[in-house]
Amino acid sequence: MRVVWLDFHDHNPDWLPDDPWDCEFWVTIDVGDETGSASFQIRVCTHTALARLTDKKHCFLIDEYLGPKSLIERLNRFIVEKTQSVTTDPYRELARIWWWEYGKYNERGHLIG
Repeated sequence: MRVVWLDFHDHNPDWLPDDPWDCEFWVTIDVGDETGSASFQIRVCTHTALARLTDKKHCFLIDEYLGPKSLIERLNRFIVEKTQSVTTDPYRELARIWWWEYGKYNERGHLIG
């Protein structure tokens, strides 16, 4: 599984923040492979930006934002880390962390919203 598509909610793909160490933004990613994928909405945040947020749900923490290529590489490492030992649906594992197109699931695999 890997990121097969990424779209910024409020920025062009070539956007770079004024301060790569202090930014937050939303993206939609499709995670999957050649056989299919599922969409997730993620709030990408640096450590500095996270300190200012009151709602920290669905955050994906990064040190700095250097562009979409480095973000996708970091997301792919995270996806492997979270799903490599999962024996059930790996998408549900990611849905515990990110906003999934099919809803939010808790640690027991129950749909909660």
